[in-house]
Amino acid sequence: MTTQNTVKTLTVQGVTVDARLIAAYKKSFGKHETILSVWANAAAVQMAQHGNRNWMDSLFNVPAMRLKNGGLSKQGSELLAYVKAFFPRVVWDKEHNKLGLTKLQKESVLATHFVAVGADATTEGVLQVRDKFYLPFGDFNLTFTEFKNLEKPEVEKEEVAPKMTAKAFATQAEKALACLKDQRFIGTKEELFSALAHAKALYMALDAQFTAEAKKAESVDVDKALQSAGVGTKINGSNKGADSRANGKVAPAVATA
Repeated sequence: MTTQNTVKTLTVQGVTVDARLIAAYKKSFGKHETILSVWANAAAVQMAQHGNRNWMDSLFNVPAMRLKNGGLSKQGSELLAYVKAFFPRVVWDKEHNKLGLTKLQKESVLATHFVAVGADATTEGVLQVRDKFYLPFGDFNLTFTEFKNLEKPEVEKEEVAPKMTAKAFATQAEKALACLKDQRFIGTKEELFSALAHAKALYMALDAQFTAEAKKAESVDVDKALQSAGVGTKINGSNKGADSRANGKVAPAVATA
């Protein structure tokens, strides 16, 4: 059975710390986000309804909200996102590291209302304008903690086919040629034949593209170039039979194509 040593009173960072202070810290720690939530909400009301920005400026000038370079810290960015979600007229001027306020559009609902984040038509007291919901200036309908824990809808990303620039390819081709010259270009016979056939296919496709552009044609048949070079239409697939066709060697005639 182990026994704990007696807690000693310490002095750290100029503060005398004893058991009572730690107990007080534990009790007050949970109030931290409540303070930020109430302060941010009240500051937004002052700014939006009464035209006074003192509370908002003082909130974001708290050291914990700023980095050494004057920009917003992680907590500062989270708090700004909270305020901005309900009061979207607030903006952050990155050049001068300060808050700004966008001009109010004519007959804008934001002249009298905050955005009702996460609300729907069943939420009591909401005003619906097109597909968005608003509540009169006053309490945000979510606390800071509730907002951070709000399940954000997943944004469906459009699948975009990967691209390669001609400059990037030329750089890689130059490296490959240097390796070939120094006999550092390695692979099995089948892999070497596949590399050769793909290089030929690329040459033929690019050549066809230049010709097509000269004739103002619309497109180039890359599959045809691949087949002509002895490569299957699936570029990443294996080229079965290539080794037997080349008799285990890279055919010099192909390399000159």
